[in-house]
Amino acid sequence: MAPGRYRRLDGSAHGSTQSESSEESNAAPARSLEERASDKLWALGWIVAAILVSWWSNFLQVMLTPDPHISRPYLYAFMVGLGINTIFFLYLKVYLHRVVGLPRDSSIYDVWCPRVIPTMAATGVVSIFCILRATFPVWGFMSPFVLGIEFLGSLHLLHFVPWFPQ
Repeated sequence: MAPGRYRRLDGSAHGSTQSESSEESNAAPARSLEERASDKLWALGWIVAAILVSWWSNFLQVMLTPDPHISRPYLYAFMVGLGINTIFFLYLKVYLHRVVGLPRDSSIYDVWCPRVIPTMAATGVVSIFCILRATFPVWGFMSPFVLGIEFLGSLHLLHFVPWFPQ
């Protein structure tokens, strides 16, 4: 069979019957309290930086109100790309693991859906260029910095969302 084509998984890949030893070997090493505190402080720093940049740049006002300077077609193209990537993410993480019952192993994606990850990457790159082009008339050459800091701040917010092991 040619590489890149779909192929059927053997029966052992279906279901969630992993042995405890394989789960223990995949577990990350325990981290010290100092390492976790350092990560939380760095995350808090990015969040504070994102809040300050948002205040300085009027980020929410520019994005949510009809600003005459922003290029709306590019902003809408960015939103479509973000929606496409969100749908693909939900397909990979919710549908394949919860509904189909595949194990939580990212190597499964190469077999079940080999074109989803490259499609998500291409959509993400095009979306980034669209949002940069949409906001360039507002912030000029500061657009990549404003958007980058806002992205990192929102990403680091996840450090403070509690999660519970299954």
